[in-house]
Amino acid sequence: MNDPLDRHVQGLGASFAILTPFIAGAQTHERDRAFLVTMNYPEASLNFIVTNPGVTKETLDELYAELTAPLLPHGILCRPGSEDVVEALASERGLVLQERPSTFMAASSDAGSRAALDTSPLVIERVYRDEFTRYCDVVTAGFSMHRALAEHLAPPRAFDNPLSSFYLGLCDGVPVATGLGVLADDCAGVFNISTLPDYRGRGFGAAITARCVVDGFAHGATHAVLQASPMGEPVYERLGFTMIERWRVYASTPTSTN
Repeated sequence: MNDPLDRHVQGLGASFAILTPFIAGAQTHERDRAFLVTMNYPEASLNFIVTNPGVTKETLDELYAELTAPLLPHGILCRPGSEDVVEALASERGLVLQERPSTFMAASSDAGSRAALDTSPLVIERVYRDEFTRYCDVVTAGFSMHRALAEHLAPPRAFDNPLSSFYLGLCDGVPVATGLGVLADDCAGVFNISTLPDYRGRGFGAAITARCVVDGFAHGATHAVLQASPMGEPVYERLGFTMIERWRVYASTPTSTN
């Protein structure tokens, strides 16, 4: 991948590859012009293929067969330039185009993040497996997700991985925010940015994102990547992230996890 945009996307795939060996049944692998990520959990957004421009039907068919083998809800994130192949498969397999695209963002400097981190009152600590319970408490409430999902995505052994840094943000000693930074070669991947509802609007999400980025650059990263929600996008822009692409999302009918 020689295109600068491809390099950012490759960094995202490499970041997932750092995480998945620590999650039960999860896997990540790349094939010509596409990569697959499955977190082995019944949520469509956690089992997907990212297609790059130039992906062939043969490659996509092969990856899709692997993606659907566990019979979990799933999706395809379609980069601009791969629409024809993805739309054909989506039509064949009954995947539905989602209203909201996936926003992919990247930063090539940590300057904006450093400034935000220096001015935040939030106390941010890197935590390890002894803080597993408190970390999952905040993730569960911050994302309004099932506790089982929080524990699945952040199992105790993942906290011992030297390439993934789990963070808790403390306000007056109370854990109120989380973040996860992943160092994949020269890329800092940013995940799990959450804030408890009662503590939102104070810049805590920005601060913990900034910590992920600043630490990643301090350890050799030359760019940072993340997937942004509509609410998070302006926050990340203030930290120096740029919207790189918006990806069409095609998904199977999700299975309830209640």
